[in-house]
Amino acid sequence: MRKIVSVLLCSLILLACKKNYFIEEGIHVGKFDMSTYDFLKSRPDVFDSLVMVIDYAGMQDYYKNENITLMAPHKKSIYSMLKTVNNYLNTPLKSTPGLKVKDSLHYTKDTVLMEDIDKEVWKSLLLSYTLSKGRKVADFADPIEEIKSLSGEATRTVIRKSSWQNVQDAGAKTLNYQFFRPSQSIVGRIDTLEVRVLTSDLQTTNGIVHALDRTHEFGLTSGMNVIKAK
Repeated sequence: MRKIVSVLLCSLILLACKKNYFIEEGIHVGKFDMSTYDFLKSRPDVFDSLVMVIDYAGMQDYYKNENITLMAPHKKSIYSMLKTVNNYLNTPLKSTPGLKVKDSLHYTKDTVLMEDIDKEVWKSLLLSYTLSKGRKVADFADPIEEIKSLSGEATRTVIRKSSWQNVQDAGAKTLNYQFFRPSQSIVGRIDTLEVRVLTSDLQTTNGIVHALDRTHEFGLTSGMNVIKAK
């Protein structure tokens, strides 16, 4: 597993230098004669790290057989999460010069790898991007729909419309997915975090895939509460 994770991290670093390798935006009209899992696996240029997370969490059969909508994170999103976790753990402690956050957590490893995050955490994160039944853009309420992901988390879909020929909201529709997270800067505040769907309506044999913006960070985590002490 350590070798697999090392390949994940290295491949993501290399691909960060490359340009477009997926349809950048819009509604993609197309059917794929394969499951959602197999579709993701057929596009390693975009989803190989997502497939690795699904495999590690033991959810291959789920994404092969269940009727679902997947807001699919880009491979760079998962790399961004791991990078954030590692940066957080290596942040110096203001209260104790010479020590880092990982020291206060009794975490002894230099780098957090995929296997250092509990499988149940990965499973919960995956399900927070997964909705029941296959739903295309046209199936979501316009402009806003409050919806629970299959992790039980409250989320929201928002359809935004661009202007066309100087007419507001007369242009193309864009599906966006919103999460609600405790603020990292203000205690007690809940922030709304939104990610844009770049490619919509990818229909598989067991549902619909909407590909998310690569700039999104998977899980939207600060690095806390996701690692196991080693």
